[in-house]
Amino acid sequence: MQKELTIKTITSTNTKKDGTPLVGKFGAYYLVKADTVEEGNVTWFSKTAHTHKPGDKINGTLEVTTSEKDGKTYTNKNFSFPKKDESVDHDEFRKLTNRVTTLELSFDRRMEEFMAKLKADIVLEKTGTFHLEKNGDYDKFTKGHPLQEPEIDGIPLSSYEGDF
Repeated sequence: MQKELTIKTITSTNTKKDGTPLVGKFGAYYLVKADTVEEGNVTWFSKTAHTHKPGDKINGTLEVTTSEKDGKTYTNKNFSFPKKDESVDHDEFRKLTNRVTTLELSFDRRMEEFMAKLKADIVLEKTGTFHLEKNGDYDKFTKGHPLQEPEIDGIPLSSYEGDF
């Protein structure tokens, strides 16, 4: 249940009674114990030592559990603070969703344009090798294949046999 409590005294520790550190699956933590005006002693876990002072008011959820051990009844009052990310601004969420959708569509469009340009820029030579053209225009391709017969003004050198 939601409660507002006023702190009378407060302490925090990061070690057990035997001196070993308090460590859980998320790392080291502190056990904070507070004596409050409304509920008496309450406890909670924290990543840092307490920063509250006597007289401070704290808001959160109080969970009361009882257990029996050796014929005695023990009552634990565990306090938890509201998580900062529990409340989502629906307008901000909508804006973020729209932004992500816009970026995805823009990426898809640019990828399609790139792939279309890439397909137009690949030139297959007579020898079976591929060359990537800047303009995609085969007529502007001037570099011949190393095994291609040399030419002078577009006439193969073999046509000039015996003239040299």
